[in-house]
Amino acid sequence: MTVNMNSSNRIILVLVIVSLALSYAILKVEFESIDETDQNLISGYLNTLGHLLLKLVLIGIGAFSLIKFIRKRQFGYLISTSIAFITTIIVIVIWQHIDAREASPVKLKAHYDGDINGLGLTLRENRTYKIEDYAFFGGTTHFGKYQLKGDTIVLNTNYPLGKDRDIMGNRLLIKNGYVLIKADSTGNFSENAPFKMRIVKRN
Repeated sequence: MTVNMNSSNRIILVLVIVSLALSYAILKVEFESIDETDQNLISGYLNTLGHLLLKLVLIGIGAFSLIKFIRKRQFGYLISTSIAFITTIIVIVIWQHIDAREASPVKLKAHYDGDINGLGLTLRENRTYKIEDYAFFGGTTHFGKYQLKGDTIVLNTNYPLGKDRDIMGNRLLIKNGYVLIKADSTGNFSENAPFKMRIVKRN
């Protein structure tokens, strides 16, 4: 009897540790997706597939633990079941938050189209923005909040496209049908800048 009890406890411990590791990995990606999503055709697809696999494994562990609890009445199995359940609820809440953010009416939409790359800016009435930074094989979408001060758009992050992409500042200017995306060293905007976004919609 003692050997079986120790064996069950070891199984429970392994399930809990694996559940915690999976939950951390899943929630880390989900929380990061609130501010940024990767859309690269190859790596983005593989990452999405891998993330889905982690979710399925966690749900499988939760279901397995629940069945074990029902059969053996050992409350230790409820720990990994609870981790899977709580993680699933948090993921659903994050998805609902993202859907609600995207449902807000568009206040301004601007676009820059390069030869093989481009930028898209969407400002919504709920004070959130979306910047699509894309190239031939995909790209990255950045999210955040903004303030509109006259014709100046102030984004809530110093590096809207990441520290390695300094073509855009956190202060943008609406001028003559364009959004100028970076000031010079004196703080002024030039309409002759190589990168500027043409406004395609404004309410």
